[in-house]
Amino acid sequence: MIGHAVLTTLARWFPQAWLAFGGLIALALVPVGSLWTALDARRIKGEPVARKPMRFALSIGVYLLTMSWMLGYVQPGELSSLPVRGAERALSSELGSVGCCMPLCHVERKPVASCR
Repeated sequence: MIGHAVLTTLARWFPQAWLAFGGLIALALVPVGSLWTALDARRIKGEPVARKPMRFALSIGVYLLTMSWMLGYVQPGELSSLPVRGAERALSSELGSVGCCMPLCHVERKPVASCR
């Protein structure tokens, strides 16, 4: 009975179940990373090798849980409004232009007209 109450409360707090599930899995990896850090003596520039993956798991878990919680407050009609669609198009075109330009500038190591 307690398990059902916990699941009902979690479903109310985090309405996007798959995001919450992924966040909980990522957070479950943090103790594994802590154990890995304690048992593995290898270091890169003085830092334990397991610290960065552990921090990624923590940040991804918190991000996914936050997104699951926040998306519970968004109404379906709000996602298709004109300002949201305009911002989506602007960001995707910006990211697309940066993504197309960056490999040319940094991999070939020669100036490209659009990157100056």
